[in-house]
Amino acid sequence: MSYCRPSCERWKSDVYVYEGQNGFNIHVAKVRIVNVESCPEGMLEVLARKGGEDEALAAASAQSAWLESATRVPIELAHAGCSFVLEDAEECLAQLIALRELGYYIPVKAIDALTEEACEA
Repeated sequence: MSYCRPSCERWKSDVYVYEGQNGFNIHVAKVRIVNVESCPEGMLEVLARKGGEDEALAAASAQSAWLESATRVPIELAHAGCSFVLEDAEECLAQLIALRELGYYIPVKAIDALTEEACEA
């Protein structure tokens, strides 16, 4: 199960977080896209608002083209490019909060989902 991917929130996320066979995985980006405000709507966004298949495919194509020319800069924070494997949701949540405090962009939906999962455990 994926909690967030780099593509979340139109490519703002600095992490990819998922639960795998070996535990909770966090992959931290080495670079960040700085012109995310210009990112066009993606296929999933079009489908979520009940857009048609042709519109969704056009949106996917436009976002893909944008991504190829997006401006990237190196992330100069501790842990840039690192990966973490954590035992449970509580440890994963703590690591994400620590990364956010360092200045990484962590989507709120990932924090919320892991908070809920840690509380249920």
